Amino acid sequence: MNDPLGGLNPHHAIAGFGGALASLTFTKPATLLVALGTLSAGLATAMYMTPVIAEILASPKLLGYALTGRAELGLAFLLGLTVMIFIPAVLSAATWVKDNVSKLMERVTGTKGDTNGPT
Repeated sequence: MNDPLGGLNPHHAIAGFGGALASLTFTKPATLLVALGTLSAGLATAMYMTPVIAEILASPKLLGYALTGRAELGLAFLLGLTVMIFIPAVLSAATWVKDNVSKLMERVTGTKGDTNGPT
């Protein structure tokens, strides 16, 4: 049978939406559009990232066992609650890496890069 949600758990969406709703009390968005963006980001992040993070946590080097359904819902709520903090942090880290990739490559390879480009 064709799954319209693609295997996504709607309970994660509800928990993430609740977390995003709770985050509005802390962030106090200036406009309705920002509030709707926060709610959408919390819902989408919880729906798509809860299974991924739960699977990572279940690896033998971390927890070593799968999360319970209730623990997954708690994780989805936390993702919805904190996503508006994590998104800027991840984007900031990606920008830093992009801006410093040549320095990073020099450290990794131990060689000085050619700054003149190809000849």
